[in-house]
Amino acid sequence: MKGYNYLLEFLWFCSTYYTRFLQKEVDGTRQLSGEIDDFKKRFELLGPLGMPEVEDLKNEAVSQAWQLQRALDRTKEIKFQKDEEDVDIAKEEKLHTTSDWFFDIQGKLKEIVNPYLGQ
Repeated sequence: MKGYNYLLEFLWFCSTYYTRFLQKEVDGTRQLSGEIDDFKKRFELLGPLGMPEVEDLKNEAVSQAWQLQRALDRTKEIKFQKDEEDVDIAKEEKLHTTSDWFFDIQGKLKEIVNPYLGQ
């Protein structure tokens, strides 16, 4: 159950990070990078879960979080190089797609974990 809670918290954190980034509630991507590392460590401490789908989801979530971090860093570079609000549309779309992935998986997490709860 701890793995479920860790995943749920991490998915929420990542799904809201872009919005908080735009509202300047978070400064850059350091907090995101730290959260990724903390999430991986918490899962490692749980040991083998015996839940392949959950393990795969955890790995995919980490991969998506690193993509979010890179996309946010690139957006900052573009804004610095160009005028304030002139952001490359493809990069902006990548940020939305990645954030949406986290939100969508949050809704499906219980369904993914449910088969293991009866064991």
